[in-house]
Parts: sequence; structure tokens; C-alpha cells
Amino acid sequence: APRAAAAAAAAAASAEPHAPPSDLKTATAHTRVYSTWEVIRGMKHDETSYFMLFLHAVALATVLFYPLTTRGAVLLGVSYAVRMWVVTCGYHRYFSHRSFKTRRWFQALLGALCCAAGQRGPVWWASMHRHHHRHSDGEQDAHSPRHGFLWSHMGWFMCADTYNSMREKEVPDWLNEKKYPELRWLDDRHHLFFLGSAVVFGALWGLDGLLWGFAVSCILSNHASYGINSLVHVMGSRRFESGDDSRNCWWFALLTHGEGWHNNHHAFPSSARQGLRWFEVDFTYYTLLMLEKLGIVWDLKSPSQAQIERKLLKNQGVAASA
Repeated sequence: APRAAAAAAAAAASAEPHAPPSDLKTATAHTRVYSTWEVIRGMKHDETSYFMLFLHAVALATVLFYPLTTRGAVLLGVSYAVRMWVVTCGYHRYFSHRSFKTRRWFQALLGALCCAAGQRGPVWWASMHRHHHRHSDGEQDAHSPRHGFLWSHMGWFMCADTYNSMREKEVPDWLNEKKYPELRWLDDRHHLFFLGSAVVFGALWGLDGLLWGFAVSCILSNHASYGINSLVHVMGSRRFESGDDSRNCWWFALLTHGEGWHNNHHAFPSSARQGLRWFEVDFTYYTLLMLEKLGIVWDLKSPSQAQIERKLLKNQGVAASA
């Protein structure tokens, strides 16, 4: 009987998903892992997926067949930088984590710029991101690479209807329509701001503006943003105990205005500062410091040295926090 029980236990253990590779608090072994082909085959037949495919096709055709002029290069660079700043400062550090305070007019401006950036409305984005932090790399995480890399990069919103609806329980602060009616109004009309920005680029700068300043810039900035969900949960180093697979990656931080210090961020989600050491470049934080000097933002949150030292991984040591 004991042998039979031991054999049954061994068989049950072998049938379970593999354990996580490290001692993580929220991350779990996933029972749902999607291959690249499953993601491609499972793409929804709706306006979001079709438009994303169309925009990728336009961007690719532009790169292959439309010459990059000096004006086009400037528009591409400036538009990419602004889009990334809107994603990192607006969608992420303000609406998702409220890592600083600002005036009502600037909040509304950030919301409108978020809509124009092309990743839906700021309240929807914040609801999905807060849910991500609540279940980071766990079974319920919408875009963990443990579900599959392509799934975490784009599949989660192009394949599953589950993630198209706002998670209203995550954003009761922003859904207070008596306090912030303009945010719900912006969220419901996000596509008008996004398409309107295409019209502005075309009207002001012709094909250079429409193709390089809008289409190519949008695709590049979106993929950089998607990479925060996918790449820096599998690539880079861990400095802090964050309870998940988040990593720090210096070169990705340069591409994303500081978001590549992702392990830092998951250790201290409400911090406006994600580059916690002097050499950890965090462009978005630098702009927030300038806005603070102008009185537009204030109360920028940042962890204390004691908080940093408490979360350091054992092999990092206190000296590594300098």
C-alpha cells in the first residue's frame, strides 16, 4: 500500500505543470501556454486586429519603398520620442500608478495625448496595467511571457476578447464621473484622437508626416511598449525581490525613456523614478523633475534608501544600492 501511494503521488506530480524557476510570490507555473502558430491562428476578426495589420503593412511598405528624407527622419524621431514619453509618463506613471500629482488641465492633456498615442484610452490602459501588477506573471496575468512570448507581446489583445473590456474594479478612482467626467469621455473616443493625429501629420507634413511621422513612428513606439510586457520579463538582470520575472535591461531603458528598469519598477510600482541609481538613465523622470520646477507636477514618489535596501536580493548586498 505505501508503494502504491508513493507511485500515485509521483504520477500526480509529473502531471502537474513545471514549478517556477525561482522563488516568486505572484508568478506561477502556467497551464495555458500559446505557441506562435496558436497566436496567429487565434487572431480575432475585428476592427482592432484588421487595423493593426493594416498599420503594420503601411509601415513596412514605407520602410521598403518610400525614401526617408531629412524631414521624414526628424518627424520619425520627434514623434517616437513624444509617443514614448506619453506612454511612460501618461499611461504608465500617472494614470496607472499615480506616482505624482498634477493639475486638472494637465491631467486632461495627458489623457488626450494618450488617446492620440494609439494604445486606447488612459483609463482602459490603467485598468489592464493594475490588473497586471496584481497578478504579475501569474496565471491571471493578461500578458505574461509564461503564456508564450508572442502572446505576451501582442497576442493577448489581438486574440482574446477577455482583455478588450475595461477592468472597472481596478480603476474606481478614474471612473468617478462626478469628479473626472472628461476621462471617461476621452476613453470612449480614443480612436477619434488617434485617427485625428494621422490627419494632422498628413495635413502639416504631407506623406513624410503621414508615413514616417505617424505610421512608422506608431509601430515602433508600440512595439517598444509591448516589449516591456514581453522582453524585459525574460531578458536582463534582477536586482530586487519583486515577486515575478521582471528584469532590468539598460539598452531597453534607453529605447523606452527609462521603462527598461523594469525590475526596479516592479519592486517599487508607485515610484515616479525607475532608474534608481545615478547611471540608470530615466528620461521620463528627468522631464518630471523639470515639470516639477515649473509647478505643473508635484509630490513625485520615490523609495527611500531603507526601502531599497530591504528589497535587494541577497546576492546584491547593501553596497549595490549606491
